Amino acid sequence: MIFAGVGIPNLKERDATDFLRSKGFSYVRTSGSHQMWRNPEGITAVLAIHGKDVNPNGFRKMLKQIGVSVPEFMDYWRNR
Repeated sequence: MIFAGVGIPNLKERDATDFLRSKGFSYVRTSGSHQMWRNPEGITAVLAIHGKDVNPNGFRKMLKQIGVSVPEFMDYWRNR
């Protein structure tokens, strides 16, 4: 699925967690295959890790939870 003309690439767990840390999120806990992350404002992000890669559709939903657009993430991804 493509959103705003931009597709999210397959991400490794490390790529996703580095992005969350860059946005001020800190790891809270894991429940099964879901990691909970929270920022200082109290916004919680749930990152589902199933296997080696993060599902792009699930990651897109997580971006929506934390108020980050796909193009904003893609700018981060290109400039990391």
